[in-house]
Amino acid sequence: MEIAKELAESIVKEMKKIIEKDLNFINSEGIIVASTDEKRVNTYHEGGKEVIKRGSIVKINRDGEYVGAKKGINLPVKFNDDIIGVIGISGETKEVERYGKIIKRMSEILIKEAYLSKKEEEENEKEQLFLESLISQELMLENPIVFSEYVEDIEKRRYYSIIVCKLNGKYELNTIKNIYKELKIAVKKKSGYIMLKQSTVCILIFEKNRQGVEEFIEKIDKKRDINIGIGEIKIEFGRIRESYEEAINALEWGSKNKKREVFYEDLDIELIVKNIDLKTKKIYIKKILGNLSQKEIVEYREILYFYEKYNGSLNKISKELFIHTNTLQYKLNRLKEKIDLDMRNYEDFTKLKLAFMLS
Repeated sequence: MEIAKELAESIVKEMKKIIEKDLNFINSEGIIVASTDEKRVNTYHEGGKEVIKRGSIVKINRDGEYVGAKKGINLPVKFNDDIIGVIGISGETKEVERYGKIIKRMSEILIKEAYLSKKEEEENEKEQLFLESLISQELMLENPIVFSEYVEDIEKRRYYSIIVCKLNGKYELNTIKNIYKELKIAVKKKSGYIMLKQSTVCILIFEKNRQGVEEFIEKIDKKRDINIGIGEIKIEFGRIRESYEEAINALEWGSKNKKREVFYEDLDIELIVKNIDLKTKKIYIKKILGNLSQKEIVEYREILYFYEKYNGSLNKISKELFIHTNTLQYKLNRLKEKIDLDMRNYEDFTKLKLAFMLS
């Protein structure tokens, strides 16, 4: 195993911060691939090559004792018990050898961390590619061997459900990655699969009933600014894509209507509304809300939402909106004046709700 040049450069730079000595990272061919002394990069270091041959430390007491080498100490760097390079510290031998063991150990730790990080990244990419293929119905068409381990695992399960989470707001990239890592821990405890695409997380879990799904969502929902759509549980492997499409529909509906979590199976009239053609939608919206400004539409949409939530209780609605009850009464009267519909009337409420659902 040869480590990447970028990692070797990072190691010598970080180690110099600790001991303030020049350091070299030498590959298995005896070539200096990274150094705090840039003039030495890509030059041959016989002392480093000797370390590779012996598998042990080589001390150099004077410049030129080995071709291309300066006095100092050179130590083998191992990964999984194999020597993958040499770390060299320049300076008086007696002075620098006291740093040798710790610099060697820290270098090996950095290499291991980089390896594990890369491996995790590769696994994430593979899992993401698999889920993308699964929900787009192109599973294994190009490379069935790559996905065989996943397919064998999933085919053993009897229940499949897709959950899609949308991270709202202006989260920084690092924050999104951290949230994804937290979600991944919860998903892996359930032996599920997860992928991140921009600010959307897609999860495949194997709960056999709604209660199990709800308990899982409770664990991942940390009251962040997110919306969650949940597809129906399927008992056929080939219908996972269907659960995904349901989760997306539920997510879109929840995002639009201020509902944090939406189960597709709970949608009823919403399914009809979603399938109304665009021309009909525009005609109906104009007929019902045409006399309202966009600002008023947003305002009355919120009032209607709380009106339904609190079953018409003006006191509760007023508290939720931080306004006086008389102010709320005024707004409702004003709405009736502008569009001749009274939210407090059941028939009018239904017309308004449908218009807001379509808009």
